[in-house]
Amino acid sequence: MRELSDAGIQVLHVTGRGKAFDPVDLGTGAPYVVREYVDRMDLAYAAADLVVSRAGAGMVCELTAVGLPAIYVPLPIGNGEQRFNVTDVVGAGGGWSSTTRRSPRSGSARCSCRSSTTATGSPRWRRRPPPWGTATATNGSPTWSRRPRRAPPDPGRGPMSGLPATRFDFEGPVPSADELGRVHLIAIGGAGVSGVARLLLARGLAVSGSDAKDSPLLDALRAEGATVHVGHDPVYLDGVDTVVVSSAIREDNVELAHARALGLPVLHRSQALAAATQGQRVAAVAGANGKTTTTSMLTVALQGCGVDPSFAIGGELAKAATNAHGGSGPDFVVEADESDGSFLVYHPTVAVVTNVQPDHLDHYGTFEQVKAAYLAFARSIRPGGLLVACADDAGSRELAERARADGLRVLTYGEAEDADVRVSDIRSAGFAVIATLHEQGSPTAR
Repeated sequence: MRELSDAGIQVLHVTGRGKAFDPVDLGTGAPYVVREYVDRMDLAYAAADLVVSRAGAGMVCELTAVGLPAIYVPLPIGNGEQRFNVTDVVGAGGGWSSTTRRSPRSGSARCSCRSSTTATGSPRWRRRPPPWGTATATNGSPTWSRRPRRAPPDPGRGPMSGLPATRFDFEGPVPSADELGRVHLIAIGGAGVSGVARLLLARGLAVSGSDAKDSPLLDALRAEGATVHVGHDPVYLDGVDTVVVSSAIREDNVELAHARALGLPVLHRSQALAAATQGQRVAAVAGANGKTTTTSMLTVALQGCGVDPSFAIGGELAKAATNAHGGSGPDFVVEADESDGSFLVYHPTVAVVTNVQPDHLDHYGTFEQVKAAYLAFARSIRPGGLLVACADDAGSRELAERARADGLRVLTYGEAEDADVRVSDIRSAGFAVIATLHEQGSPTAR
């Protein structure tokens, strides 16, 4: 703090909720401001010359969009996916990563901030290197590469032959929503769990939940009729019939441990969501990238057709100001999470796969197991249903070929010449994107 302040560098340090601290007395030096949360990131970006951050996909996209140079310190979790988020940006000279072995510009190994180029093309950053000398921004060797991975599973392990076992049977029967009784959701403020809570409330169920910290989302759930507690305590399970958790909840969570001791039914978030979809036609969207966007576009398209679909999305749909909605129509659009195999519970009428990538290897072990899980997802489609797969991605193209060999109905899309529905002549006009669609070789729509 003192070195930055003495060099005349102003710092806005956003810590996250509950992690703020009091900066040291810097006298007359440049200010060092600590905030738990910033709700006007546009102003923070406008004021910044450089950003130091983790490498979540949203952050990388935002910083690239606004053209800010960045030093990324990828979070060492999973199979190192945060490192992959910044690989192309760093390679193009738009940033520098603590897990990058060589600078994309200078070629020198493990460059310091001063000797590596962090510019996104801004002339002022090419001419004005950071003023704190040769201090390195690295955190040592990338810990993600040393993180032990699970060994590939043995055949027969888990409900699907050859795929990893989990705490939940994602291929087993799912109870109906009417059988759940009073439902308690642990970590109810999560993006996925909160959506399940809203859908169960829409079905008229008594819903309670708990989360580690209070938030505006918890206030919204309270306003919608849920009983929400801050903190975790076994007493919150009094009178509860069913407990819902996500894969992130550890078995030593006091509420989950108490539920196990009481013998209460414990459902995974996806199983509770599947219970809410029963009796409706489900369109489930899966893929390593683009799930939230595609699920949102499909939902808005159906709404534009005059129907009122139910939906559960991993992000907030701006038009509806919510991540989940119990509609009056027969259709239900679901963002299907493949990370832990839970996308097998939905048994959709239509399954959409945007791409198949070697992701979540901390769970699956190998890319072959990832592809096997997507094939199981395709085989979970209801009889007479449809698999929609992108022909431009090698993984989803292979999935489409294997699904066709199994006798499943498949429709491919993309820019590939052999796609069943091909898009071409893509251009923008204001806020619209105009393109020509070719179905089985003939132009049909723009």
